[in-house]
Amino acid sequence: NRDIVLAAVQKAGCALRFASRAMRCDREVVFVAVSSDGAALEFAAGYLRGEEEIVTHAVRNCPCALRFASESLQGCADVVLAAVEAAAASGKTEEEDCLRFACTSLFHNPSFVQSLIAKDTLPFDFDAFGISASHHRYLRHAPE
Repeated sequence: NRDIVLAAVQKAGCALRFASRAMRCDREVVFVAVSSDGAALEFAAGYLRGEEEIVTHAVRNCPCALRFASESLQGCADVVLAAVEAAAASGKTEEEDCLRFACTSLFHNPSFVQSLIAKDTLPFDFDAFGISASHHRYLRHAPE
């Protein structure tokens, strides 16, 4: 019953794991689940893991939920920055953790890297993210 599933995922988002396939494909059920726990994105239907509104909501709730987003949204600067901002706001040091799930091509996008610099969230381990130290120095001092 949909009402029972909605009540369950509202209390514990990851209860979505036990829902039927139809419920994991239901946009409202998934939205309620990721509102309760962003990590519930793992159990959502694949096409919903590619929906920007749902994924953004999930990563704002749980920054590392980025790992369950579609590949295209792992490469979306707005979604990745939402995860980074949520991690920074939580006071935890999850920025680098959630950034590991971002598409590496983003780190070659000067605008994206400058956004990370402006938020003081550029990872210290540049090589792990495909950023050379010289590229980082250039971007840090590049005119806006």
